[in-house]
Amino acid sequence: MAWRSSGATNKDLVENMWRHGLIKDQRVKDAFLRVDRAHYAPAAPYEDSPQSIGHKATISAPHMHASATESLLPHILPSETRPAPRVLDVGSGSGYLTHLLAELVGNKGLVVGLEHIQALKDMGETNMAKSAEGRALLDSGKVKFRVGDGRKGWVEAPRGGETRDSTGWDAIHVGAAAVELHQELVDQLRAPGRMFIPVEDDNGYDQYVWAIDKKEDGSVVKEKLFGPLGNFVIYEGDNAPDFAILSHTWGAEEVTLQDVRDAQKDITLMAGYPKITGACRLAQSQGYDYIWIDTCCIDKTSSAELSEAINSMFNWYEQASICYVYLSDLDYSIYQHPGMTAPLELALRECRWFTRGWTLQELIAPDNVDFYDKSWHLVGSKLDESLGPALANVTGISLDILNKTVPLESSSVAERMHWASSRVTTRKEDLAYSLMGIFGVNMPLLYGEGMKAFARLQEAILQDTGDHSIFAWHSNYETSTQEAAFDQHILSGLLAPSPVEFSQFQYLRPLPAFGTTGQQPIQLTNQGIRISMYLEPVDDDRGGGEGSAADDFYAVLDCAIQGENGDQCPRIMLRKLSGNQYARVRTGSVCTVIPAPDSTRPGRGSYKTVFVKRSPTYVLPDISVLKAGWKAGGAREAYRVVDSYPTGPWVPSLGILRTGNPYFEPVLAGLRFESPTNARIQVDVVVGWRRVDGEWKVWCHACEAQADLEVDVLWGDTQFAVSGGLDQFVETDVEVKVQVEGDVARNWRSRGFAQVKRHEVPVRVRLVEVDRLGRKGVRIECCAPLQPHIPGYQKTGLLPWDEYD
Repeated sequence: MAWRSSGATNKDLVENMWRHGLIKDQRVKDAFLRVDRAHYAPAAPYEDSPQSIGHKATISAPHMHASATESLLPHILPSETRPAPRVLDVGSGSGYLTHLLAELVGNKGLVVGLEHIQALKDMGETNMAKSAEGRALLDSGKVKFRVGDGRKGWVEAPRGGETRDSTGWDAIHVGAAAVELHQELVDQLRAPGRMFIPVEDDNGYDQYVWAIDKKEDGSVVKEKLFGPLGNFVIYEGDNAPDFAILSHTWGAEEVTLQDVRDAQKDITLMAGYPKITGACRLAQSQGYDYIWIDTCCIDKTSSAELSEAINSMFNWYEQASICYVYLSDLDYSIYQHPGMTAPLELALRECRWFTRGWTLQELIAPDNVDFYDKSWHLVGSKLDESLGPALANVTGISLDILNKTVPLESSSVAERMHWASSRVTTRKEDLAYSLMGIFGVNMPLLYGEGMKAFARLQEAILQDTGDHSIFAWHSNYETSTQEAAFDQHILSGLLAPSPVEFSQFQYLRPLPAFGTTGQQPIQLTNQGIRISMYLEPVDDDRGGGEGSAADDFYAVLDCAIQGENGDQCPRIMLRKLSGNQYARVRTGSVCTVIPAPDSTRPGRGSYKTVFVKRSPTYVLPDISVLKAGWKAGGAREAYRVVDSYPTGPWVPSLGILRTGNPYFEPVLAGLRFESPTNARIQVDVVVGWRRVDGEWKVWCHACEAQADLEVDVLWGDTQFAVSGGLDQFVETDVEVKVQVEGDVARNWRSRGFAQVKRHEVPVRVRLVEVDRLGRKGVRIECCAPLQPHIPGYQKTGLLPWDEYD
C-alpha cells in the first residue's frame, strides 16, 4: 500500500518522510539519501511500507528504520570518547538498516549484521555490493555480515587498537521480537550503550519496543518506547500517512489513552484490549503501519481535543484507506453457506452496531468498509454485490449512497434524518453530534444541554440549506386518543425534537418554490425562524379535524415524494398566534400528502412570510388584580384576594395570575375576594379564556361567596359548564349583590320578636384592559362602596388607593 510519504525516487521518499516528521535529524536524513533503497527492496523500493523479502522475513517500512536509527543516534555517532563506535544489527535481513547505520558510525566505526539464516546473510552482502559505496564498506571491513543466534548476541574479534575487553557494542538494534529480554545482549552493551529491541508480552500475544540503556556506572535502565498498541503519532492537516480505522460498539473496559499511558496499568487484562490488538494485527497484515481507534486515540480528558475529534470524525473516516467494522455479537460461521443471504441479513439486523448513532457516519464516510465478525472472520465489504444490498435493506440507505455513486448531498435532509431515526446513543447530545458530518456542519459541544443539541444541529443545517424536508416530521403518540385529546392544542416549533420523528418519510427531495421568483432564504432571528411558506386555510370538512381553529393553516412544504400520479407534497399545520407569529400544531398527525401546487392547480393559498419560534407560546395578556384598599377622600374600596383555586396561578406577592396553555386551561382560576373593611362581605370570581378574532380574551363569572363552600366548588362547576362550550362565558363586567346581615332590632308591636336587618352590597367585578410599557394586559377589579353602617366595619390600617376609576 502506497503511503503519502512514498515517492518516485529515493530522494522523493526521504524528502517526504522529512516533511512529514518521520525523519527529524539532518544526519539521519543524509544517511538515507546516501543509501538507495532500490538495492534492498526492488519490488517497490520507494514506498514507505513493509515488504516481504522471503524466508518469512520482511524489510520494515523506511520510517520504522528512521525511528530506530534516531533512537540509537547518540550511541552510534563518533565522538572524542567514542572514536570508533561498534554497532550490532540483529536480524539484519536485507542489509538496508545495516548500511544506514554504517553511514553514521564514521570512518573507524564497525557495524555487524547478524542473521540466523544463511540465505538472508548472503542476501545482505549481495544487496550491499550492488553499490560502489556498499562494496567499499564491505572491502574495508567496516561492515560485516555474520550467521549466528541473535538471542546470544555476537562477539566480534577485536580490530586494531582494540582489546578483548573492549569488544562490546555501543548500540544494538534487534529487528525481530524476542520472547524475552536476553541478558546476553545486555551484557554485551558497552557502558554507556543502548539497545533498541521489541519484546513479546507475557502471553506472547503482542510486543513492546524497549530502549535498554546501560549507564557509565554499569547500571541498566529500561524504558518502554511504545507498546502493543504501537507508537502514538500526531499528524495535522493533510500530512497523515495512509491509515486504517476501526468502527465498533463500545463495551465494558474499553482501553483509553489514559490507560495506555499508565505504566502501572496492565491493559492486556482489560476486556477491550483483544479488540484493539485484533484490529492492529489486521491492519499490519494488510500493509498498514497506522490505525486510528476512537477509544484510545482521543484524549477525552481534554474538552478541546474531544470537540475537535467529534467535529472532525466524519472527515477522518472519509480519509481512511480502509474501515474495519467489528461486529462483536456476530458469529459468521453460522451463515457461511451458499444461498444464505437472507439469514445473514436477519443476523445483521440483530447486531448492535446497526442500532448505534455514531456508526452511521462510519458506514457512509469511508470508501472501503470491511465487516468482520467477533472472531475477525471477514463477512464482506459494503461494495460487495452480495453484502451491499443486505446493508441497504438493514440501514435504509440506498446502494448509490453506500457505493458513493451519487454524492451524499443529493439526499434530502429528511432522508438523512430517516437513516438515524432508529439509532440511539448513550448521551442525548450525541444524537446530534453524531450527525454533524452527515450534514457537513460543525458546532461546539455542550454536554449537559440534552436535546437542545438536536435543535442546534437543525439550525446549523438551515444556515446551509433551504430544504423544506427538514420540517417533514411527525410526533409519535402511544394512542390515537392521546393525539385527538392533546395534539390539536400543543404548540410546537418547526424543528423536530429528535431523529425519531423522521421515521415516516424516506425518499423526499427538495422542490423549487411554486409561484415565486425564487425561494426566500430561511433565516434564524430572535423572533424565531423566518421562512416563506405556501399557506392554505384549514376547513374542518377538508381534513382539518375536530377542534381545528379558524386561524389554522396548512403549510405545503417545498419538497416532494414521487407518487403514482406525479409529485406529492407533504403539508403540516400551522396556527397563527398573533401578527406574523405562528406555531406548528397537530405534530402527531401524519403529514398529509397532496399533489404539488402548479400553474394548473394553484390551490387556495399563497406564499406568506411567517416567524416560528423554537418553543412558541400563545400570546396572552398579563392578568393582574387591583391592589386592595380604599380610595382617599372617596367612598369606594377595592377587595382583596383571600383564597384561590388552583393554588398555582395566583401569586399574592405580585398580585398576578400566571397563565398557561389556554386550550388546556380555559378556566384559569377561581378567586375569593373579600372586603378589606369587612370580612363578612365576600365574592367568588372565576376567570378564563376564549378565542375571539384570532386573539385570546379574558372572561369572568362572579357570584356571592357561600360560607359553607370553598372557591374550588365554583371553579369545578365552571369547568364542567365550559366543556359544553364557551358561548355563555363572555362577561367582562358583572355586578353581584351580596346580602349581609345587619343589627338585630326589637319589634314590640310584634310581641317582642327580634327582626334582623339585611343590607345589600353591590359589588362590581370588571376586566379592564391596560397597557404597560407597550404590553397589553387585563386588570381584575373587584370594588364596592364602603359600608360603614354594616357591623364589622373597620377601616384602620388600610392604605389608600387611586387606581379605581
